[in-house]
Amino acid sequence: MFSMTHSRSLLTKEWYKVPICVDCPSCGAQTRSAGIVVGPSSLIGDPADSAENDILTRPPASMDGFALVETLSGRTQNIERFVVNRFHSMFAFRNDCLVPICEHCTEGLPSPTIRSSVMNGFVRLGQRRLLERAVFRRQHILSF
Repeated sequence: MFSMTHSRSLLTKEWYKVPICVDCPSCGAQTRSAGIVVGPSSLIGDPADSAENDILTRPPASMDGFALVETLSGRTQNIERFVVNRFHSMFAFRNDCLVPICEHCTEGLPSPTIRSSVMNGFVRLGQRRLLERAVFRRQHILSF
């Protein structure tokens, strides 16, 4: 399992919402939020700002592992609306990015604050088969 922090495109049908409980660096309160982890069937492409035609010349590579998606951006409006509407107290769309938020002050939770909690929660819940898997009906290209 690894964290993807640079701008890449991601083609996926398999992702998991991992609930977390962390201390918010903005207000200091313990908050419930979530992180998004994508599955090994996902495909990684070149940077999201590359031309759409590049996907034909350079096919995406298989991820072959699980990865934490720290922010979503790019042409993902339908996905962002779906995630924000379904998990409105955990995620918000800010500065063209989908970010996890504090339930108390609604400030964005920085990646270093949630990274280890999401990864540990993913492993713990995965072992117990308690993860909520969200599957899109068709594959979507995400930027992360």
